[in-house]
Amino acid sequence: MSFWEIIRAMWPIAVTIASIAVTTFAWFLKSQYVTKADAANEKARVTKEMADQDKVIGAMDARLQILEKLADEPPSRMQMLKEIHDLAARMTGVEREVEATNNHLKTTNSYLSTLVERAMDPTK
Repeated sequence: MSFWEIIRAMWPIAVTIASIAVTTFAWFLKSQYVTKADAANEKARVTKEMADQDKVIGAMDARLQILEKLADEPPSRMQMLKEIHDLAARMTGVEREVEATNNHLKTTNSYLSTLVERAMDPTK
């Protein structure tokens, strides 16, 4: 058999295999891409999330403007006096707690000192 006769005999087989391969490849590519329906659903979801984020950002901007306004205004004399009074009240409470803790510590030290003295005293 000559070369041309072999090609003529194999040609239908080669064309069939090539067409199956091309069809399979095209089907594979089609399954890899997003469908229009999926793309539309994703676009709607992202658009909704962006609208929700815009609402949140708008609320944050409003709160930020309030904070900036408060930060730009110096406190009045009455506000300062009220804050100083509140701080003094808190410090008084802390001082009482520290004094009470100090009294407890002194009592504990006294008891411990008595116990040590009795343990060291051989006459008792």
